[in-house]
Amino acid sequence: MESNTFTYFYLDDQNMIQAVFISNQAKNALPVRRMIKNQTLVDPNNLADDNLSLKKIQRSLA
Repeated sequence: MESNTFTYFYLDDQNMIQAVFISNQAKNALPVRRMIKNQTLVDPNNLADDNLSLKKIQRSLA
């Protein structure tokens, strides 16, 4: 992973995504927007796992 390519998540105390900062990972924008819109509770460990795509995580929680 390049050092200028990342996605930072800001979660509340219930693990709901409150904000996201995406740098050079446009593919993450749509799944993240859907998770925020749907007020999805997420597992922080899944978000930290580089082997799981956010699209796959979002679909599994929908």
